[in-house]
Amino acid sequence: MVARLDRARFELLALCHLVVEDVQAPGWITALADTPAIEPHGALVLGALCHLAVHEGDAKDGAMIRHSLADGPRTWWQLAAGAGCFQAAYALTLLSVGRGDQREARHWQRQACQLAGHRDVRTTVLAAYDGFQPTHGLCPAIREALASLPTSRDPDFGRTPAVDPGPLANALRRHRTGPCCRPAMP
Repeated sequence: MVARLDRARFELLALCHLVVEDVQAPGWITALADTPAIEPHGALVLGALCHLAVHEGDAKDGAMIRHSLADGPRTWWQLAAGAGCFQAAYALTLLSVGRGDQREARHWQRQACQLAGHRDVRTTVLAAYDGFQPTHGLCPAIREALASLPTSRDPDFGRTPAVDPGPLANALRRHRTGPCCRPAMP
């Protein structure tokens, strides 16, 4: 049982890195503010960024980020899944398995299968990111942009970041093109 929880947590972190490294991620984040309806891939990316920030925080900024973004991943992934993003439903499956909530995991697995149109969602999700190589953790600029997002405390969704994607999309663009993402030379 512990191995299954650890595997789900590891796969979720890997999926979040792949989502953040997608070349379209900054555009999807920007689209969150550009449309009246939820942009499913933007919500997927924002959930992934929140999840990575919560799980990669250092001692200096970790407690503040964990507190301000604690409910963000689940909330944004639920919105994305509701808008038809099977990757978000799969992320919720992994999140639920990693927390040991098998009932909720089965619910999100069914949703992911329905949205993907077949049962092998894991392979479909990974195929969408075929060839991507996660680089590393989040850059300080992304952490700052996430930490500066205003948060709301909603009775249904908990503490989540509000949508002000401009600075975050810019930080994500710099993350993708800056020296922090280039492999170190041996």
